[in-house]
Order: sequence, then C-alpha cells, then structure tokens
Amino acid sequence: MKRLGLLFMLALMCVALVIPSIAAVDSYTQDFESFAEGTEIVNDKLPGWSLIRPTSEGAFVRVKDGNKYVEITSYYHAEYEKKLTDPYVYEVDVYNSDTGNIPAFFVRAGKERFQVEHGDTKAFEYDGDDKIGFPSVGGSGIFVMPRDGKNLYLVVKTYDESKAFKVGNVMYTVTVNADFSTAFHTLKFVDDGQTVRIYADDELAFMVEMSNSGTYPLGEETYYKKVVVKGKEGNVLGTVENARVSVDSHILIGSRHSKFNIDNIKIYALEEQNTETSDAAFFMPVIIGAMYALVVLKRRQVA
Repeated sequence: MKRLGLLFMLALMCVALVIPSIAAVDSYTQDFESFAEGTEIVNDKLPGWSLIRPTSEGAFVRVKDGNKYVEITSYYHAEYEKKLTDPYVYEVDVYNSDTGNIPAFFVRAGKERFQVEHGDTKAFEYDGDDKIGFPSVGGSGIFVMPRDGKNLYLVVKTYDESKAFKVGNVMYTVTVNADFSTAFHTLKFVDDGQTVRIYADDELAFMVEMSNSGTYPLGEETYYKKVVVKGKEGNVLGTVENARVSVDSHILIGSRHSKFNIDNIKIYALEEQNTETSDAAFFMPVIIGAMYALVVLKRRQVA
C-alpha cells in the first residue's frame, strides 16, 4: 500500500508539471486562400474579428501571381476579439507601396475606447494629437507602421493631460533591411508578457519593455505606465513614463485614409522552453513505470 501511495503521488507530480506547459493561447491562422477574388472582408466573412468600415471602401480579396491577399483601403478597423493574457506571437505579412499613409498594427491595445473629436478611438480615428507629425490613431497600446520603404515606425500611446482628449503619442523610427514598399514582408510581434520584441522578417527592430502597471483618471482598465523602447542592438531609444499600454493585449489593424495589403495572419502561443521542467516531465513516466513494475514484482514474490 505504501508503494501504491508513492506511485499515486508521483503521478500527481507528473500531472502538475505537464499542465502548465499546455498552451493557453488558441492558435489562429488566415491566408485568405479560401476566399473568392473580390470578396469584401466583413464580420461574417472573418469569424473571430470585429471589423468596422465607416465608408463604402473597406477590405477586399485580391490575387496576384496566384497568391490571394487582402487590400485594405481608406478607413478600416479590424480587432481580434480574443484577449491575449499569456505570452504569444503575432505575425502578419505587409506590403505597403504608398508612402506617407497610416497602416497601424497594434498590440497591447486596451478594450476601452476614449472620446475624441469625431467619435471614439478606433484604429482609424484621429486621436487629436497634432504634435506628432501625422494624424495618429487609436487610444492605447503600441503600434507599428511599415511605410516609406525600409522605415519602421513605432508609436507608444500615452495618457497626456496637455492634449484636448488626453491621448498622446511618442514615436520612434528605425531602418530595417526589409523594404515593405516593394513586396510582402513579415511583421512579427513576440510578446512574453514583460517585453514585446518586434521583427521585420527575422531582423529584430524594436524591444519594448513594460512595467509599473496602474490606472489613469480617464478610463477603467489597467495599463503599463512605464515603457522602455530599445533598438536592435539593445540601445535605449527612449523611456515613456506615461504610457497607456494595456496589461492585456488586444490586437488591432487600423487604416486611416490609406491603401496597403496584408496576408498570412498568425497568432499562436510563445513556447518558452524550460529545460528542467521538460526533463522532469519526460522522465516522470519512466519513474512511474519502474515503480509500478516493482509493485507488481513484489506482489508476485509474495504470492
């Protein structure tokens, strides 16, 4: 009986080790190959996403060289409906041949919206901040704009009392090898819960370190208030002390008076290999099997 009790305890330990390794992020992939050319991408066509287009223009499936993709035009808001609370990876292929437009790829956006001049802070709505050099969009999170060829812009949304609608922005720019104006390249966000690493194809472009969570007088959600933005070499590009970067991540794609293309959307769990846990989980069945064999052998000897 003692050996059976030990066997039972070992089995419980094995389960406890294995359960945390199960991915809490549901995998999602969309390559648009199942759609007919010319299909408009609206809510009923893309389950799992909330889509808003305030004009007659929107998003349509196009075909070039046998590959199907989506062309986003004018004003558009696409929001992935699942909140991401565990480490994840988000990838999307982007081709943006127009310079100076606003293709905004958000992570760490909050769910709540804030009132601005012409509505609320959707991913296409101007936030009222006239000091950043372009009509910025959205109300929280960080977003990346691949535009002007090899330039990659990262914008941190802030809570700013000096702005009419309390929405501000801090922008950083790097140059990457991928030229998003000539062909599709992959924009990738790797978010481990404390740091978001942003890649252009396989080239690291930005690291965004998040800390000091709390709330603001405007809104109810919890945000990381301190953000440190680093470049590909680990050099600090800047520190933001009034960031409005959500502790939970909502993914948005926004277009403001723009025209660009997307393809191959992927969202999946970030698997961080823990060698000690993995080894223990691997050897536990072996140990349990040996204990079971020992119990059976002893019983036979007694019989």
